[in-house]
Amino acid sequence: MATQDEQLAALNPGPVDGSLLNLQSRHRSQEIGEGKIVPRIRLIEHGKAFSQWTVTHGSVLALLRDAGMYYVSRLSRVIIDHALLRALIERWRPETQTFHFRIGEMTITLRDVALLAALRVDGEPVTCTTLRDYTRLCVQLLGQAPDHIQAGCVKLKWLRVTFMRDIASDAPQEVVERYTRAYILYLFGSVLFPDPSGNKVNLKWLLFLEDFRKCGQFAWGAAVLAHIYRELGKVSLMGHTDCCCFLALVQLWAWEYLPFVRPRIFAPVENQCEAGGQSTESEGQLADERRQCAHPVESAPEVIQLAQLPEDSPVGCRWFSMLVSTSKLKTSNTETYRNQLDLMKPSNVIWNPYSTAVINALPDICRDHQELWMSRTPLICIETVQMHVPDRVMRQFDLLQHIPEPVESIAAVTRQGKVAENWQAHHHSHVTRWQQRQQNIVTEHGELKNAPKQALVAYMKWYWRVTRRWIITPSQQPEDRPCQEQAPLEFALVDEIRCIHKIATDMTRSEMTIEAARRALDQIAAHCSGIIQNLSFIPNGVSIPLPAPTARSTTDFKHKIVHRRRNPVNDQTQEDNKRPTHRRRCDHTSPDVEVLEHPGSSSSRSDCVANQSDDTIQSQNTDLTEKQY
Repeated sequence: MATQDEQLAALNPGPVDGSLLNLQSRHRSQEIGEGKIVPRIRLIEHGKAFSQWTVTHGSVLALLRDAGMYYVSRLSRVIIDHALLRALIERWRPETQTFHFRIGEMTITLRDVALLAALRVDGEPVTCTTLRDYTRLCVQLLGQAPDHIQAGCVKLKWLRVTFMRDIASDAPQEVVERYTRAYILYLFGSVLFPDPSGNKVNLKWLLFLEDFRKCGQFAWGAAVLAHIYRELGKVSLMGHTDCCCFLALVQLWAWEYLPFVRPRIFAPVENQCEAGGQSTESEGQLADERRQCAHPVESAPEVIQLAQLPEDSPVGCRWFSMLVSTSKLKTSNTETYRNQLDLMKPSNVIWNPYSTAVINALPDICRDHQELWMSRTPLICIETVQMHVPDRVMRQFDLLQHIPEPVESIAAVTRQGKVAENWQAHHHSHVTRWQQRQQNIVTEHGELKNAPKQALVAYMKWYWRVTRRWIITPSQQPEDRPCQEQAPLEFALVDEIRCIHKIATDMTRSEMTIEAARRALDQIAAHCSGIIQNLSFIPNGVSIPLPAPTARSTTDFKHKIVHRRRNPVNDQTQEDNKRPTHRRRCDHTSPDVEVLEHPGSSSSRSDCVANQSDDTIQSQNTDLTEKQY
């Protein structure tokens, strides 16, 4: 039987060994785990505004192809799930450039950028020499400049008002080129490289747009990924609240690999195994064991189907024709995602969502230079340099995971005080290493091939000591149950059910008398009455801890809820308490049926209350709350 010290050690969220995650004391997960209120992350992107700029001119589309921006510009507006992105950021670790989940590390790789967004992952590094004054360059390449250029930036509104218009089919080539440069500049400032200001774009990107064919030779996929890594790493630490990067790509990555956070638009499909050659019984057993350790599967995952891919488009385009509103998002509650990610298992992950058939059906730019997907190399985006570490996420490539090497620390550099800087010279050593990217391809360790189970056990034993195991410390070690709590209200319901179960169990184990039975039934009736009367009192976004089951009265139940309501936790605000309730029926024959209800509406109390919104405030609930409290 485990000692008290062993039980306490099992509940330690980690890291037990601080040699890897040496920034834990500054990380958001530390503050959240201690029950402190953390500032809400501000996600900056303008995909909706960009999607309103439609391009149909043949010459403009041809120049976009030359510049390597044609396919990424076709990624229409995706509804951003702010709650999901915030929950993911809490698990991003700048020390390793990966998400730390309980089941191991995962990350966005060059392969994901290539297949989801069709950005070039090979080519010249995105570096340049910045200028002191961009007015002359702006006039030269755009034909005009705004009255005010502040800190090398122009407002996105100026680009939209000045250039977002139809141009004649026989327009001069100079006009077509200026229009295309403005469009790409707007793409950079609104989607790929949003500015912290929220409404501007840096004119340094014009330095790459003078020659469209030369622009198409840069490794824009590597630059975008470096920018994502930097922003995720920065905002994951306390003291930063703004995250401005290609957020749609981060979300698409999560939807592909983590099906339990997807919007409700895809139905599960049957697993299909590719036909292969005959093998001996021992070889077949070893192959099965290897597949199980690489990416264990307990249920049929929702995988990419060729029929879902629009013609001549990257994988990311498969989502937009079917997702048109926030009503289909899984939830808008950060704590719901936080809980789901805390309890995820290897079988909840699609470790490799891209089949060979899907990859072969994609445009050439998606499939070029596939060997670089496994290159451990610096990613360069002007002043930003981040490491690409596929050796830490081998399971995403259907390979066995070894204990990875530490990630080299690269000092962060900003543009402050470096107005006219030659960044290629500044990052000479990293540029040289990028040029050697073909020599830094990581491969599976040969000694693991004959012992896949031992390899997985060794990796997880090491990983469990060095990682942050969960964000919110549970009252007991997470269990594998067929039905997990999905929202704060469900936690409260499960808590009450456990209390009732405890009362009934104690009664059956003790001497049965009429008085004891009457007393136990009175307690059970009180709990049920408390549940019925106070079901709609539970504030959204408030996690109610699960204490050891004890008999409590209706008054105790209501008092705890009211007390927690006056003290919202973490990044949930008072506004989170004013939400409509989504009820998800606990019917395994229709798991995706969801009904929107307001307090007071008629519904079966046996329904499992699931997801509530962080972003939509309902006046009806506000009035009801004021009356009840």
